[in-house]
Amino acid sequence: MFGAVPAALTYYWGMKMPETARYTALVEGNHKKAANDMAKVLEKDFTIDETSSKAPINPNSSYGFFSKEYLYKHGTQLLGTASTWIGRFIIQLGGFLLMSIFMAILGFKYGDLRGEKNACGPDSKKDLCGGHPIMFTVLYGLTFFFANFGPNSSTFIVPAELFPARFRSTCHGISAASGKAGAIIGAFVVQYYTQDGDSNGIKKAIIELSVVNLIGFFFTFLVPETKGKSLEELSGEDHDIGRNAEANDRNYRTDVGPESEMV
Repeated sequence: MFGAVPAALTYYWGMKMPETARYTALVEGNHKKAANDMAKVLEKDFTIDETSSKAPINPNSSYGFFSKEYLYKHGTQLLGTASTWIGRFIIQLGGFLLMSIFMAILGFKYGDLRGEKNACGPDSKKDLCGGHPIMFTVLYGLTFFFANFGPNSSTFIVPAELFPARFRSTCHGISAASGKAGAIIGAFVVQYYTQDGDSNGIKKAIIELSVVNLIGFFFTFLVPETKGKSLEELSGEDHDIGRNAEANDRNYRTDVGPESEMV
């Protein structure tokens, strides 16, 4: 029960945090407040040239989170980030694949690599005999290396880059929550196989984890590469901003009329 207290405090203070300047400018359409917020963070003054800025963008003209357009544009991406709790494309792809390979070797050859109790003689002082501890350690280390090199090292990057500003924290939260839920389920499943220390049970658990890593490898193809692209390019907001600005500009010209433009 006490463990829920830090989570509740985090949620409370998170709700008190101000929105990012990007969200304030792109979604709320309040460029002045965004500049003031940036000035407070960077301790530097920002000025907005109202005369040279484009026509204002209506933040309500874009699609919603539960809309068909969102599902079409970002549905598969959200599935990819939520199912793999992902990192950037290449290193995640390689990380999942190599984790799967090394775990499969450890699983299928678990008894031969680790050693067995029944292989020890009556006078042996070892708990396990007949194994290859050096090779076991190397494979075990490589598994964790590629876990951290791949999915774990970049796990917070893509969900924070991929989605539009108005959905970014929501999609990041869904991706993170999916990862935590998977960790809880995985811990209980692995414990079911390994709690009695049976070699065959541990072998099955490692093989199942290898299959899970392979599934993560395939789900990675749902996530595009984000390297070298701006947040607006990745989320498609650059096109949305352009369309909204053109629409608002046309509405402005219609409201003003040709006579006012001539003046």
